[in-house]
Amino acid sequence: MTRQQRRSHRVRWDVVVGHSTGAQAALHAAVAVPHLVRALMRNSRHEPPGEIPVTWPYYLRGGPRQMARFIRSARQDRPERLIGAVSCPTLLVRGEHDAFAPRAWLDQLAAACPHARTETAPGAHVFPYQYGGLTAELIAGAAGPELPGPSAG
Repeated sequence: MTRQQRRSHRVRWDVVVGHSTGAQAALHAAVAVPHLVRALMRNSRHEPPGEIPVTWPYYLRGGPRQMARFIRSARQDRPERLIGAVSCPTLLVRGEHDAFAPRAWLDQLAAACPHARTETAPGAHVFPYQYGGLTAELIAGAAGPELPGPSAG
């Protein structure tokens, strides 16, 4: 969503969640508009090659030019340089067998972010898809008890 769209619709984000390259976008959003983000949850950073057969159909929808641009952008992004600017509580989650988000890297990110904590979920990089219930619990926990339910206005 662009800044203009947010202004015109008076959007208020509470919890921003991102997985893989979406985690990079979530991080940028939390830094760019901190007044809209009450909590941030990041899952990993890059997609391992073994998951490409699962995700490739989604990438094909965007076309080769957009895909190349997306990959270049993701590879150039350095969350380590940005995470210290996040002012909201941040949950960093990795899969137990996640080769793209090693524990040491998450510990480095958490050390740079004053309100961050880390969790390790079962599985690999795609744990949010394999363990949806656990992922939902992690998101709810990151949001905190004051997050309104779906029927609240």
